[in-house]
Amino acid sequence: SDLGYKRWWLKHIPRTNTKVNGMDGNWWNYIIHIGPGQSSTTGTVNRIILAGADDADSSCTLQLGNNEVYIGGTIASCTTPLIAALRFNKVNIPKNAKIKNAYIEFTTDGPYSNALSLNIYADNSDNSAPLSSGLTRPLTASAVPFAITTNWVYDTQAKTPSLTPIVQEIINRPGWVSGNSMTILMKYVSGTGQRRFYGFERNQNRAAKLIIEYE
Repeated sequence: SDLGYKRWWLKHIPRTNTKVNGMDGNWWNYIIHIGPGQSSTTGTVNRIILAGADDADSSCTLQLGNNEVYIGGTIASCTTPLIAALRFNKVNIPKNAKIKNAYIEFTTDGPYSNALSLNIYADNSDNSAPLSSGLTRPLTASAVPFAITTNWVYDTQAKTPSLTPIVQEIINRPGWVSGNSMTILMKYVSGTGQRRFYGFERNQNRAAKLIIEYE
């Protein structure tokens, strides 16, 4: 055992006062500290959208407080592709923690069979501000492709690919503090039409959820 190992060394540390290779042979004249190894902090953060103002989509106008969040291409007469934003508050992860996995879980509002391709970013800020017109934010250098090719059916759980690189980029920012807010943005790349998932107003218990595992 660890304790037995320490006891063995305490009994066998040389105590001679002679010189050994020019150095003091009495090891007891040196400061010896035997203590427990450094423990690592690990955990899982599970943050759900807490208000209608924290999930939104924007094309030509910002849509806050709707029952659903839309992702995909253009809507109606607007030629600007959709951006969806999800702002998660009180993300309690220590600065520079190692992110093992991260993803968003959401509830589909199907049925949908159209293929979509998105890029997922984070708002590149220390403490993401409330959502506002246009969802214009500085984006992380890292992006995660999200290719949606499977059919969605009504009221079913789905999740994004791993968001580890973009979450890690935010956690490593000089001004990140545990408990800050983080916004994830989904930007259209290609595909036809739109899909949508539950917003906070649709069902508070089935709103989008950010899950992060760290150490």
